[in-house]
Amino acid sequence: MPNSLWPWRILAANYDRRNRVMRDGELVVFDVGTELDYAVSDVGRTFPVSGHFSFEQKEKLDMVVAVSDAILAAIRPGVTFSDLKEAALGKIPEKERPYKQAAGFYGHHIGLSSSEPALVEVPLEPGMVFTVEPWYYNHDEEIAIFIEDVVVVTSGGHENLTASLPRTAEGLELMTGARSPGSGGGQRR
Repeated sequence: MPNSLWPWRILAANYDRRNRVMRDGELVVFDVGTELDYAVSDVGRTFPVSGHFSFEQKEKLDMVVAVSDAILAAIRPGVTFSDLKEAALGKIPEKERPYKQAAGFYGHHIGLSSSEPALVEVPLEPGMVFTVEPWYYNHDEEIAIFIEDVVVVTSGGHENLTASLPRTAEGLELMTGARSPGSGGGQRR
């Protein structure tokens, strides 16, 4: 999968080459930023080109979602990004840890910029907005899975502002149009 894994980190810029046709079995990572009235947001999802995840791809996606869920469950005022990273680590199998990308945390603050720094030791407060994005990039198996949600800290915990977007293999496959609701078997239309 040339140019499919970590392209912007390698190129140090957003990837904009559209010079090959993607094939069944490959994945497309969407990392999408938006801006409205000086406020910025950022969301990401991974889709299978064929409309269906392979067993291995689904297995990795399920792991990423479990890590994300562990982070989401731990979000509340007073915890830090370091605390959230510790919650995430408990859900990452040891053999997968080399492929999980994170410096201080699996996400970053957002607001006026789509990539404000992750202030890892600052206690979370109501009103803070940040992403939860436990990236998985496995160059050995050529599988990249990226699920990014946007949350706001509330007095009682958090609100996932992107909760209406699917995060499971079944939901993401439905979005590709390759699976119809209730088909169960993932038949192609």
